[in-house]
Amino acid sequence: MNKNVIRGAAAASIVACALATPSQAAIVYSAGFDGLSSQPALNTVPTGWTSTSGTVDWIYSNNSWGISCHNGSAGCVDLDGSTWDAGLLSTAFTLQSGVEYQLSAFLRGNQRGYGAETVTFGFLDSSNNVLSSTTTSSIASGDPYQLVSLPSYTPSGNQAVRIFFQANGAGDNVGPILDDVSLTAVPLPAAAWLL
Repeated sequence: MNKNVIRGAAAASIVACALATPSQAAIVYSAGFDGLSSQPALNTVPTGWTSTSGTVDWIYSNNSWGISCHNGSAGCVDLDGSTWDAGLLSTAFTLQSGVEYQLSAFLRGNQRGYGAETVTFGFLDSSNNVLSSTTTSSIASGDPYQLVSLPSYTPSGNQAVRIFFQANGAGDNVGPILDDVSLTAVPLPAAAWLL
């Protein structure tokens, strides 16, 4: 048999195997907001995060308001703090050039009542300009946790960014509850490396 035919068949087999193997997303960052040992920390930001243009409340799961965190975890965040002004919750990262990133989190309605709210989340640049964002609408009181995701974002160069979450802030100190934030890097399909 011709050596070129054998090499071609072998290369085709490798590509077929690569295409058949799903690539896995790598978790770059995750935050469950655990770390409190007892009562809610009103107007307090979780470790590693900042709040601007208002406040958020860091909530301990066993609290007098009946707010539960995702999957019974020890902590979560009320996106409308206790100053009548919802804050913009954010944390900083450097994204790598040409890598596709996806941001996701779990949101639920506040179990203390009040009306439906919206949450906008995504990526900001170092000047707080929105690079990519999406809005989740009508998160009503008592709605269960739902997984929300931002369509992928791929920076054209290495880029300093801030992941952000902000409720519309109805001025009632009762906001949607945020938990289990995840930033993943989605690899190129294995076949792309071969080609």
